[in-house]
Parts: sequence; structure tokens; C-alpha cells
Amino acid sequence: MFSTKAHSIKRQAGLAVALSWIGGYTNVITVIYCASLTSHMTGNTTNSVVALVNGKHAEWIHFLTLVAAFVAGASSSAIMMELSALFNFKSKYVLPLFVEASLLTSIVCFHGFFSSFETARADNFTPLLAALAMGMQNATITNISGNVVRTTHVTGVLTDLSIAAVQWIAWLSRKSPEPLPAGNGTQRAIDHPAAKRLFVLFSILNSFALGAALAAWIYPRFGLVSFIGPIGCLLALIYVDWRKPLAEIKPLDVVNDPIVRQHELEESHFPPHIAVVHVAHSSNAEHRAPDFDVYLNSISARKTVVILLFSPKTLLDANSILGLEKVIREFKASKKTLLLAGITAQHYTAFRSYNFVEKIGRDCIHSDLEFALAHARSIAPSTA
Repeated sequence: MFSTKAHSIKRQAGLAVALSWIGGYTNVITVIYCASLTSHMTGNTTNSVVALVNGKHAEWIHFLTLVAAFVAGASSSAIMMELSALFNFKSKYVLPLFVEASLLTSIVCFHGFFSSFETARADNFTPLLAALAMGMQNATITNISGNVVRTTHVTGVLTDLSIAAVQWIAWLSRKSPEPLPAGNGTQRAIDHPAAKRLFVLFSILNSFALGAALAAWIYPRFGLVSFIGPIGCLLALIYVDWRKPLAEIKPLDVVNDPIVRQHELEESHFPPHIAVVHVAHSSNAEHRAPDFDVYLNSISARKTVVILLFSPKTLLDANSILGLEKVIREFKASKKTLLLAGITAQHYTAFRSYNFVEKIGRDCIHSDLEFALAHARSIAPSTA
């Protein structure tokens, strides 16, 4: 399941690129087909007010319904994501993206049904369905990224891009008072938060522009069948996350979590200097490991020992293990200790494949939470 703290800046950029080209693509097709903007609502809001003031009520209703469709799409996405979390779906973004793909598919089917005898009706419904789909997409990625990423318009992207560029240039031109990442000057410049944000924003902008260019070339040749490309992309995203969803990473509830009761542990077994973080998925399905460094580095400095508790169904790959290596380096610099618990034979094999056991130390890898806690309690807060 996608969540803000589970995703590195690269994963957020990857998802943004995969979706923002659809925004540019859809907007260009509806502009060419029926002269309507559907991926962003600034122009439609302005035009609706102008039409109302000038007494052009038909135009006012047209622009107003586009805005209403976009809002309805965004609201529907939020409702579906809340329901997905409530009922522990494997992925909370699969349902809204599936509905978005269905809406784009319906444009093709709806136009094919009506175009032979009533083109006007198809022209009226096409922008509404597209605006509904774009509102849904924008709300979905906004929810996933923690209100950081937008994929259906570039006004906010250009604003954020300008701010981030100035911040980065200002940082480069002076000594930064904030702690800098380890490494040479070039690496520190790349690792600066403003530089990472620039990377995401440029990715979104270029993807949106690429989608617009593709639509301008493809639509005149193939008509509304051109929506097959975005539909296929959405279905591919759905398949990947449904087959192996992303794990959730969150603090262990030391009072109510079933794992605590299973091991007959009490709150007193968890001293204040120890943080226990659980990696699992609510559906109990096999799941991909999240970006550990994104979450673990946000833990309070007062927690000098961090236990990362794995589910037996957490799948490890090169990227997740590289993330753990980065955490180890940063923890050593800040005098923290990382311990791993719940490690299975499969996890250990993956660690050995990437020489991770030697980097963290065999004594820091535990198959059981109780052993990890005993080890953590033996590390005094002042020396951790």
C-alpha cells in the first residue's frame, strides 16, 4: 500500500511520472476534440464566472459542470481510499485508479455508441467523464504523497519548482547551518532536500509535457481510441501493486498489538529509549519492503535504539537492503543502534546475498522480538 512515509523521493517521482503524462495526454485530447480543459479547473472556473456575468447561461452551466465533475472525482477518490483502508484492502489506491481507467474506457465506448447518430451528446459527455477521471487521479496521488505531488496540472508544479530552485541555489552559495549528509560536496548537493524536490518536480513537468505532445500527435491519427495508452498504463500500475503491495511501516502498539500479547510482553518491557517499528501489511498478503530510510530517519533522536520488526511475508530486494545500509550509516553518525527482529531464513538469505550481515553485525539480527528487546535493553541510552 502506498503511503507517504513508506516512499522515498524516487518512488514518489516514479509514480508521479507514471500518472502525470496521463493528465497532459487527456487534457490535449479533450481540447482538440471538444475545446474543453479537463485536467485543471482554473480556466474553467474563470470562464464560468465570465459567462455568468455576460449572461451566457449555457456556457456558464457547461464550465460549472466541468468543475463539479472534477470535484466529484476528487471526492470519490478520497471516499474509496478511506474505505480501502477501513476494510484492509491489499492496496488503497487500486480502486480509484481502476475507476479512472473505467471512466477513460467509457469515453471510447460511449463515443462509439453515440457518434454514429448523435455526436452532440458524445461531445457533451466526453469532457465530463474526462474531468471526473482527472479529479480522481489528482486526489489519489495527492493522498499518496501527503499533499506533495499533483499530476493533472502544472501551475503549482511551476511555483514549487521556482521556490525549490531558489532555495537550492541559495544553499549552494552559502554555508548551510543545518546538518549536511555525509559525503563529498557533489553528493551533499544532490542529497539536499531542495535538490530532491527539484528532481520530483522536473519529472512531473516533463512527463506532463510528454503526454501532451504524444496526444497531439496520436489523436489526429486514431481518434478517441488513443485513450488505450493511458488505460493500459493505469491497469499496469494496478496489477503491480495488487500482486505485491507495498508494506506499511508504523510504530508497534506496545499495549494492544497482537504481537505484544503473543509474546506476553508488557509496556514495561519497552524502555523510553527504545523504538519498535513494525513492517507488515494489513491484508496479511506477501508485500514489498518499503523505503526504510524515509521512515526510520524521522524517529525522534531520544530513541537511541530502534528495533525493526519484520513480518514473515515481507519480501526484500536490493533496493530495500541498500536502504537499510543507508540507515546503518546514518544511525552510526547519530550514535543510534539498529536491531532487526522477526528475521526468517528467507530474510537472512537475502541479507547474505548482498553482504548485509557483515555490515550490520550478526548480533544485531534476531529471529524473535523478545531476543531483540533483551539486546536493546542491554544497550544503555547514554552509549547507544
